[in-house]
Amino acid sequence: APLVDVVRHGELYDTIEELNEREDVHGILVQLPVPDHVDKRSVLRQIDPEKDVDGFHPENVGRLVAGDARFKPCTPHGVQKLLDAYDVETEGADAVVVGRSDIVGKPMANLLIQKSPVGNATTTVCHSRTKDLEGKLADADLVIAAAGIPEFVDGSMIKPG
Repeated sequence: APLVDVVRHGELYDTIEELNEREDVHGILVQLPVPDHVDKRSVLRQIDPEKDVDGFHPENVGRLVAGDARFKPCTPHGVQKLLDAYDVETEGADAVVVGRSDIVGKPMANLLIQKSPVGNATTTVCHSRTKDLEGKLADADLVIAAAGIPEFVDGSMIKPG
């Protein structure tokens, strides 16, 4: 069985603590999702916030929301880089983020609302329980689909351009 399926809490915490203490280790990333028997939140809290390169430690989540991110979560930051590379104007744009996960949806929305070159968007977060999702998407200038459900959003739901 893969290590991820047989890892025990104590072993994982001991490994994280060892990495936290090592001066030659500058970043720690726990690949999510973790197995069901592992408490994700306690694992993420175990990581030294200064080495949490995913930005998922509660301190780093707070810093992101406050506009003072130490590390930006990888996928949302990658989306920002793509928007910048393709000169997508986000300032004043009506943006819709479809998905509310802690990994992509919530951090993406937080980055889009911040005062920054790839921010300043009026941002709405939608999800599988959103009423009139198609109406919200049809009005959006920018759509970030991060629901984790294949074909949850398709081209017919988005306005041209």
